[in-house]
Amino acid sequence: MEAAAQAVVRDQYWANEAWKQKYIYPEYHKVSAAAILQYAFAGMNFPPSQFQLHLQYILPPLLPYQYQLYREGKHATKHRFFPLKYIRKVLETDVPMNVNMETNVLDIVEKYGKLGVSYDKIYQESYNSLGINHKRLAYWQKNDFTMRLRDGKIYDAESNEELGLDMHSVAAKDKLTLQNYGRPYANDKPTGTFYKYARKTPLETWNGSCTKNV
Repeated sequence: MEAAAQAVVRDQYWANEAWKQKYIYPEYHKVSAAAILQYAFAGMNFPPSQFQLHLQYILPPLLPYQYQLYREGKHATKHRFFPLKYIRKVLETDVPMNVNMETNVLDIVEKYGKLGVSYDKIYQESYNSLGINHKRLAYWQKNDFTMRLRDGKIYDAESNEELGLDMHSVAAKDKLTLQNYGRPYANDKPTGTFYKYARKTPLETWNGSCTKNV
């Protein structure tokens, strides 16, 4: 999964000069595709979003709304977000743990903490690096925005007048404008198909490749 995510960053974003010119601070435009990956933020949520375990791989900058959530401690939240570095360290212990749907994630953290894998240390290092790398790479300009967010309220960028808009609704509209998923849009909504129903019978085994019930 990491290799696939890195390929997307390298081939679909870093190779796109127009994208770099718009979003990335000029000092970093000449950084190689391999070197820029050191600034990526990677990990998994538990419980997972979208009903399946998946890797989040983020190359800053964050959107301003996302960065505000980060500053408030509401993005990549502790004990829900597990940095890829932590997951690797746990796997490197080669010590199995019996888990089920009722297993408390803190029990997992405690078990491997006793084996020398500190979730708190790795999480905090990863979380701090996200903020640092956002500031390092971000190239947002004032004229990119028609509104400002202060204390949860939306203001006009020019007049400074409070607009009485819901910040979450504004963020949702920004997302539709910026995301590349589901294009071309139809009636201002993403297109494409997906299967929304979970399997009635879960996979029996998984060891890097699915061998049953596929």
